[in-house]
Amino acid sequence: MSSPLVEALCQVVSLPTAPFYEGRVQAFARKWAAERGIPISEDPHGNLLLRWAKSLGPSLAFVAHMDHPGLEVMPGEGRVAARVFGGLRPRDLTGTPVRVFGEEEVHGRVTEDSCKSEAGRGRAVMLEVDAPIAARTFGMWDLPPFALSDGMVHARVIDDLAGVSALLALFSRLAEDNVEASVYGLLTRAEEVGFIGAHALAQTGLVPRDVPVISIEMSPALPLAEQGKGFVVRVGDRLTLFDPDLTQYMIQVAGGVAAEDKAFQHQKRILDGGACEASLFRQMGYRVGGLAVPLGNYHNQGENGIAPENIALADYENLVRFLEVLVVDYSRGGEEAARRKTRDRVLGSYDAFADRIGPQP
Repeated sequence: MSSPLVEALCQVVSLPTAPFYEGRVQAFARKWAAERGIPISEDPHGNLLLRWAKSLGPSLAFVAHMDHPGLEVMPGEGRVAARVFGGLRPRDLTGTPVRVFGEEEVHGRVTEDSCKSEAGRGRAVMLEVDAPIAARTFGMWDLPPFALSDGMVHARVIDDLAGVSALLALFSRLAEDNVEASVYGLLTRAEEVGFIGAHALAQTGLVPRDVPVISIEMSPALPLAEQGKGFVVRVGDRLTLFDPDLTQYMIQVAGGVAAEDKAFQHQKRILDGGACEASLFRQMGYRVGGLAVPLGNYHNQGENGIAPENIALADYENLVRFLEVLVVDYSRGGEEAARRKTRDRVLGSYDAFADRIGPQP
């Protein structure tokens, strides 16, 4: 591995996960936080909350989800039923290799696919497996967990475990340097089936309503949001537009970093190839923003069938760097200062020309 950041990314994205089966990611995050002395708690729904409070200034919250499209597999042997939870195009999955995770790993393949999803139940498929399946078992597509090649990260799960990894990397840097800042880290469950964990977390009130929530996502690359050209300050998603003041502030902070370092790249875009948890938190009364890394093979949907997802490593590294800069600046009142600067720029010309705007002769 080329760096501790890449090693940590490899560890996180290699974890098996699926909606409602995020236990291995939860266990990793708890252990990781305990080793660094970072407070971590769990809400009544299994969402995790990291907290860094070394400043009396305003707080931000970042949210990333711990699940990825996967299968809930029914107990049995030989030929078993399963449900696919998470968005997929309605292509036939028949023949797709599957790896089932329980006390032991079991290999199998899809033998029948309904190509239809039922509300609350997912998409029905049948599997042929090479060993008995126990209860409370889940599966994923049988893909390599992690590979790094020519500056690209390829993994079975990047959406959104790379977001989880970026959030953990942020907290690690804050702890290492004992940074004066205030931030929440929210790791949610079951995002892929309709923001279920985020909805439950928002209802708990554990994150105050005056704390802006910024979604960290891996979102499909688009013609104007290309891989290798930087992370994206997300103006909105397929469902909503995000808070304009918070978004403009993030663009200004990113621009400041780029002015000092020409290797630092970022983009700004409405990424409408999907929706993210910012839309949920907005509907629950929060100010929201979005950050994303352009993603290839979204939800493992390659040109010729199931394939690993991929991101540009440089985009991810720039995102992690930006998170720390943003948190520190926000805790020092940076957003309010940026808002005043923008207001003065927009309104400042009026006094100089006010006497010229009277009635026409």
